[in-house]
Amino acid sequence: AGLERGKGGMAAVRAPAQEVRAALKGARCVETGAVVVAADNSRLGCTVAGPTADLEAALTILAEARHKTTRLKVATGFHSKCIEPCLPALRHIAARVSTTPDAGAPVFSTLTGGRLDKPADADYWCAQARSPVHFAPALKALVRSFDDDAGVHVLEVGPAPHLTPHVLDILADVANARWTAAATLRGPKHRGSELDAFSAAVSSLVAAGRDLTPGRGAGGRGWGRLGRGRPVGGIEVGRGLRGLVVARTPGALLV
Repeated sequence: AGLERGKGGMAAVRAPAQEVRAALKGARCVETGAVVVAADNSRLGCTVAGPTADLEAALTILAEARHKTTRLKVATGFHSKCIEPCLPALRHIAARVSTTPDAGAPVFSTLTGGRLDKPADADYWCAQARSPVHFAPALKALVRSFDDDAGVHVLEVGPAPHLTPHVLDILADVANARWTAAATLRGPKHRGSELDAFSAAVSSLVAAGRDLTPGRGAGGRGWGRLGRGRPVGGIEVGRGLRGLVVARTPGALLV
């Protein structure tokens, strides 16, 4: 509700957020707050977002600075002013949801870039939708929260491995060699092989020595059948679930 489709957009930029901000410094589309760095993903790249005309102006500037950009197929400019018409509806829905940090695992926030130390209420989720995504700082904080040398496996839960390359770049920078990463699904070009992809992700966890015994996150149901829409260790295959799970005992979540 309230989503104004086609009036905003997003683009991936193959450059760190710091370089992109420097290239756009002084540009009217940025100074007015129309275009923002919507996601700081890693040294490999970031995402910019804003109203369509302003975004095009920003992409022209970035092209002149020899930064490669790719327009994303999205309904609007998420994590920018374009999302503001949706916030009342989001607030109404989010008010019914209670998210408690450390309910079985510590939670790290891409809104703050650090550990989530209080329940995520409606205000939090509205701010998370409207504000830039501090993915790189949040993942680095999560990595640094593990103070031993045990191997840790990062699992991207989503429709495609959009973040896994960024995860690997961050891990190479701040983690030891025993950290690894994988994704549950391979994207729209691999439709029909979702169960194979999910099975491969689970297998990578087992190969990495992870304990996959379902805990509270699986609602006490244990492992369900691998099938679309059916719970598999607390994760429903084929639904729009997105995020990162660090598979370890204890684990952690990045949202």
